[in-house]
Amino acid sequence: MDFLSGEAINTLADLMRNSSSDNVRLNACRDILSRAGFDATAKSKVEVDTPEDIIITIT
Repeated sequence: MDFLSGEAINTLADLMRNSSSDNVRLNACRDILSRAGFDATAKSKVEVDTPEDIIITIT
């Protein structure tokens, strides 16, 4: 199967460069960037308790 990976990347690159559909080109770009480790940043929310919050919770 490893021998097909190069062909798959070449196909994605061809779609990215030559497709008449903007959507196909965009998705090919995203797939290539994702496989190269450049995924879109995932948003996350972090809540941090302050020392005052901890003291209030304990007492």
